Amino acid sequence: MIDKFEKYHIFRRLILVFLCAMYAYVTIESFSFARFGINNNVGATDIVIVIGSLQTLMTVVLGYSFKLYSTSRDRNAE
Repeated sequence: MIDKFEKYHIFRRLILVFLCAMYAYVTIESFSFARFGINNNVGATDIVIVIGSLQTLMTVVLGYSFKLYSTSRDRNAE
């Protein structure tokens, strides 16, 4: 998988677009969950913990993928 990520430009870009779409989907679902929690009198701490765990995971995955994308592009430029 890492070989394809480093060699094929279209594949790299498609992975990043897919991850951005997943990030947007998780954000939309997080807002839906927050609205659901507020309507059902769930504590704010519980809502923040769930949303934080989801957003942290997606941010780490997207950040690491972008790091791979950036470093492999730098190597190709040299």
